[in-house]
Amino acid sequence: MSTTTTTKITNEQRNKKVEVIASFHDATVKRLSKGKPYLITAKAPYMYNSIRKVGFFESELELKPGGISQARDIYVELVHLNTYDPLDAEQRTLYRLRYNSEFRTEFENSPKFAALYFVAFDELEKVWQVDDDKKKPLLSTKDLSVPQRMITVMQEEPVGPIEQMLTTTIKGHNEIDPRLDLEDIKDINISQMTLRDFAAIMLRSPVSDKPWLNNIITHIQFK
Repeated sequence: MSTTTTTKITNEQRNKKVEVIASFHDATVKRLSKGKPYLITAKAPYMYNSIRKVGFFESELELKPGGISQARDIYVELVHLNTYDPLDAEQRTLYRLRYNSEFRTEFENSPKFAALYFVAFDELEKVWQVDDDKKKPLLSTKDLSVPQRMITVMQEEPVGPIEQMLTTTIKGHNEIDPRLDLEDIKDINISQMTLRDFAAIMLRSPVSDKPWLNNIITHIQFK
């Protein structure tokens, strides 16, 4: 009869694994934190008083550089207790514990270690996992100008007749239905596209201040 035992890693090994995990998530956390102070760490959840909890030390909950308290959120990846390998090796789910200045009274203090506080797992906010980077948002250019967004939407959505006609016009070609009046389309500049023009195109409704654009939308059935 053989038995297997699991040897816990040393403090040095654990610290090294936490560094690797922090490095893995650093770029994501920099984006999520928006310039605010943060801490990336790894924690092994466990049952405490019949509730799944995660333990945080006071030094993690409130960093004091130079004796001055600094509020910061803590970003956590859950790991196995004995190995400190990620619990979810595929998704690498990342959680956030928002800063709480009242943690000493609102979090449960360990009866054995005065500097250790327990946080219920449900209080952790899931903020990222690997699948998130695989999901392509409908509009990933929300900070761009209206004309740039219009072109992006045309490229990302299935191209229909109006998109084909407008794209051809913007590129300076003359491959538009001959029944349309092209007199007002001379020297079109995409930078002059307005919100009303954008709405007219997306809603396929002739509400633009530009007669030629309304003409295209009105006569789309000819294409």
